[in-house]
Amino acid sequence: MGVRAARLVDLPAIRRLERDQCAALVAPLSVIDRRSATAMVLASSWRSLGKRTQTLSMREGRSLFGFVQATARAGCESWYIVRLACLAPDDATWVRICGMLLDQVGGAAAQSGALRTFARVVQEGPALEVLAERGFRPYASEITYRGVLRPLTSAAPVAGRGVRVRLARDAWDVFSLYCAVTPALIRHAEGRSLKEWAAGHGGDRTALPWAGAGREA
Repeated sequence: MGVRAARLVDLPAIRRLERDQCAALVAPLSVIDRRSATAMVLASSWRSLGKRTQTLSMREGRSLFGFVQATARAGCESWYIVRLACLAPDDATWVRICGMLLDQVGGAAAQSGALRTFARVVQEGPALEVLAERGFRPYASEITYRGVLRPLTSAAPVAGRGVRVRLARDAWDVFSLYCAVTPALIRHAEGRSLKEWAAGHGGDRTALPWAGAGREA
């Protein structure tokens, strides 16, 4: 078995593993990363985008046993493992395949300038155990709320007790809000640099006070 960059010929097998609930170890939340595994393989194959997106596969002959995908956060100092899927005939081989893929994608991220690598997993399950064996440590629990956004106009009512719309000139910027509500140990673990915040904090132009006008709730 060997780990290598995924190629277009791997797409059918990668799609099968992506849909297989038994193989999926790390899978993205739709609100976090809406790109499919296929889209990330294509992005990885482009020379300019490959520095920010990695897709590695584990093959033996014509059989694909697993793949891992990771992407860089703004500034490239932090990377996220978006997907990890593995299939193997026995538990020992399964753990070995997952470990090799994690080692390789971690090395690829480090070569691209990453200082930290993160992964979102369920609180209980094999994913947490496999990641812990490769040096990952849990540091925060995350709750995601989903809802329908409505236009924020002065006349539009805002649902929720104690919640109201404020103009950007009166509201905190995202960086200040993050520092105010995020525990110090989590801020230290995430280690967000000014370079990452200045890059837009995932596309949010109100991440810094001087980033421009906007409206926040």
